[in-house]
Amino acid sequence: MRYAGLAIAAALLASCGSSGASDSSVSESYSEYDDEALTERDTFDEEAARERAEEEVAEEGYSGPCSIDCSGHDAGFQYAAEGHSDGGTSSSPSFDEGQEAYEEAVEEKMDEYRSEYEDGEEL
Repeated sequence: MRYAGLAIAAALLASCGSSGASDSSVSESYSEYDDEALTERDTFDEEAARERAEEEVAEEGYSGPCSIDCSGHDAGFQYAAEGHSDGGTSSSPSFDEGQEAYEEAVEEKMDEYRSEYEDGEEL
């Protein structure tokens, strides 16, 4: 009786894991999955993302709040978009707000790009 139990256990173990698929098709399927899963992505390219963000934000232009005339905000925004900044020390508060709006918009775009990258999208 003892040997009969061992024979049954051996038979069960021999058939364990057999799904009817050939070994080659299983290994091919695993190989395809393994290659896709192990493909390493490049790290997030901060410099390229910043360049793209700066271009897009500059094209969009200033869209923040202002009084009747937005020329000071627009001028500060454009000044910052051209790569200048006086650190908000001009004699015009609206010009300074325009520069700050540009810098904030670029950072928001960068955050958006990082989030998209983390979700699997490419830059």
